[in-house]
Amino acid sequence: MSNGCKPFVFMDGDDPSIVRFGKQRKTQDARWGTCPVGSCFIVEVSELEVRKNSKRPSIPATYRGKFKTNAIQRPVWGYQVTRIK
Repeated sequence: MSNGCKPFVFMDGDDPSIVRFGKQRKTQDARWGTCPVGSCFIVEVSELEVRKNSKRPSIPATYRGKFKTNAIQRPVWGYQVTRIK
């Protein structure tokens, strides 16, 4: 006796034919993980963006409390990201 329902089809979750929908993660900047304690790197942005306090780098959750950011104008406009712990 058939109830008109199709049987379930199970698939491998890693099947390349499955295309996921939604936000895609951006790749994390490698400098966050490789910057030694006491060193820094600079994220360049325009003077206008620094003055408006926009484009400030957000510290990834993994590194919260280990970095600080400061706006700079020399040697280039941008944000200095310093590893403190």
